[in-house]
Amino acid sequence: MMIEIIQDWIWNVGGFSLTVALILAALTAVASWIINRASWWFKKDVRENLFYWIKNKKRLNEIIEKEKLNTASRSKRN
Repeated sequence: MMIEIIQDWIWNVGGFSLTVALILAALTAVASWIINRASWWFKKDVRENLFYWIKNKKRLNEIIEKEKLNTASRSKRN
């Protein structure tokens, strides 16, 4: 009789812990997926903004160089 009570108690506690462990594992997996997805979007935005900035910086440098050449040619004419 006592052994059966102990076996039932172990089974109930074990089943409960297993259920809690599975729920925690599922929540951890979902949270991990959400964090990875969010960081991917953030990195994508940072990359796009960085490339946009670099492209505009190159364009700005080209405009500055062109203006320097124009200014130099104007000063030579005068």
